[in-house]
Amino acid sequence: MRRVRHGNYSLKPVRHHVHARRPNPLFQFGGRRQPRDPLPIKPKTVVAAAVLLVAAAAVWYLIWSPAFRIKNIEVRGASAAAEQAIREVLDRRLAAFSFLVLPQSNVFVFSKAAAISDIEKNLFLERLVLTTKIPDQLTVEVAERSLRAVLLTSNRFLALDESGIVLRELSSREIEALGDLPPNVGSASVPELGAESMDTRPAEPAIEKKPAAGVVPTQKNVNKFPLIIDQTTGDQTQPAHERRPGENAVSSAAMTLILQANARLPDLSGTRVRWFSVRDSAETVEATMEGDWLIYLTTLLPFDVQGSRLSLVLKEKIGAKKNGLEYVDLRYNERIFFRYKGAAGTN
Repeated sequence: MRRVRHGNYSLKPVRHHVHARRPNPLFQFGGRRQPRDPLPIKPKTVVAAAVLLVAAAAVWYLIWSPAFRIKNIEVRGASAAAEQAIREVLDRRLAAFSFLVLPQSNVFVFSKAAAISDIEKNLFLERLVLTTKIPDQLTVEVAERSLRAVLLTSNRFLALDESGIVLRELSSREIEALGDLPPNVGSASVPELGAESMDTRPAEPAIEKKPAAGVVPTQKNVNKFPLIIDQTTGDQTQPAHERRPGENAVSSAAMTLILQANARLPDLSGTRVRWFSVRDSAETVEATMEGDWLIYLTTLLPFDVQGSRLSLVLKEKIGAKKNGLEYVDLRYNERIFFRYKGAAGTN
């Protein structure tokens, strides 16, 4: 090392680092690297992990724990049969999952729109409202359409309203309550004009009066509601066996005629109505009476007119031979056709 002078001043000696002996850290301690102390865990990391664990536990508690699982279902305004059908639909919905992992039974995950869609596939209702309440309550408020008739089609019993619209399938208990069922779905074919007949009176027949309120009819049908046997073949786009709630299965005109005939034919004929049949031609309705004779009605004439003609022919022409009848045809304006079982079928 040498001292550097600059004029009259002496500068501090300068060490040449190229000649300085510095130990190589790679070769200390017998040629091994000196181990480092482990890095300390930062407080922020601990807090973040704790928050993540709490969030995961909260999500599990809200979604998958039993605390918020729907257990109490209340159905308001529905009949016993409709309530049973609604509960069966909701049970299937609550057993389902969204995105394969989210249970529909959870009050937060439960889809009201999907549940309403499921119910409407099975029932046609006037009003349907679903509400949930934490932690486990589901309330269903219903306004039903009145059941006025039963349609038997492809071995299914369907409830119809007064317009002939399908409401739902009958429950097993409702089917058991039907006391008079046909041995098979088939019925007699519509007859050709080859029977005895009589002219109607020149004057307009008197309108048959309805029984006064509270008067018990002389005959009472076995079935509480008119039973309709579906004889239509259905179109290609909507087969008969696929009739769904909300679909019009029987025309409004035919349904009105059936309801009037079911209520009044027992008094007019002195015989109970067993069931009705409808065909592709919506103009004709067949009424099967006790004793297995038929009355052919038409939607083109008021039932009052047809009822008066039925009373006329039973009184003037048939009388005590009613038990031997095959059918009475009331569909024509000027003549009433009737036929006895085993008759030759001549004019």
